[in-house]
Amino acid sequence: LIYPLVWTGLGIWLKRGSYLLPMMVLAIFWLLSLACMYYYVQVKESFAFYMFPARAWELLTGAFAFFWGPVLIKRWSLRLRNILGIVLLLSLLFCMSGYLQIGRWGWPSLTTLLPVGLAFFVLVISPEYPFFRNKLVVYGARISYSWYLWHWPIVVLSTYFAWDQALRYRIFFFLVSIAVSALAYHLVEKRQRFYSKNVLVGGLVLTVLVTFSLTQIPLNKLLYIGDQASLAQFQRVYPVQYAPAQYDFARAHLLANSSFDSYD
Repeated sequence: LIYPLVWTGLGIWLKRGSYLLPMMVLAIFWLLSLACMYYYVQVKESFAFYMFPARAWELLTGAFAFFWGPVLIKRWSLRLRNILGIVLLLSLLFCMSGYLQIGRWGWPSLTTLLPVGLAFFVLVISPEYPFFRNKLVVYGARISYSWYLWHWPIVVLSTYFAWDQALRYRIFFFLVSIAVSALAYHLVEKRQRFYSKNVLVGGLVLTVLVTFSLTQIPLNKLLYIGDQASLAQFQRVYPVQYAPAQYDFARAHLLANSSFDSYD
């Protein structure tokens, strides 16, 4: 929530053509986020994976590419950029193959700098290939942000209900994520009315209120009466706080969906 507001304020300097202050602020936030990630991946890996402070450096790397890209495009020839682009894309595919096992030290970790850095340089040099102009590829790029937002809750729900065991279900949910992303792109992203200041401010306030309500207000005490409230609270916290210690998860017993790698 703070990140867009910071850049809204720095937009004053950007409009004046001054990039020194925004770049300094960008570098400071990048280093702070990277340090946060490095600390929490050793202390609490779930925080490093899910929380924005530990992942912001990845988004800020894209912001660096936005600033530096036009400079390199003017100085480097298209032929050189295309050659470097092939090398970078092949390196990215090699990282994605799993051969390097860059996730063995946690994810994210300092090894995450490798794929993020390769993606950064691809964005900076902006190679131009006929494949990039293919209509299907262009459409996939347009819905990619919606796909990024929607694929994770779909994956989590399918895993939670054990719907991801068979290949046909995985393919089905893969297609569902694409369909939902396309709908979000056409119904939300392309609608200009969602770009007005009133809608953006209203959406921000609504997000804060809903998040606060779900995390800070004891809804179980409002929805239940008497002993029902304490029972509902216990049912909510038991799987997280008490069950692992009671059943020695990952020590004496394995969960049905756990691998032997987690067994101590």
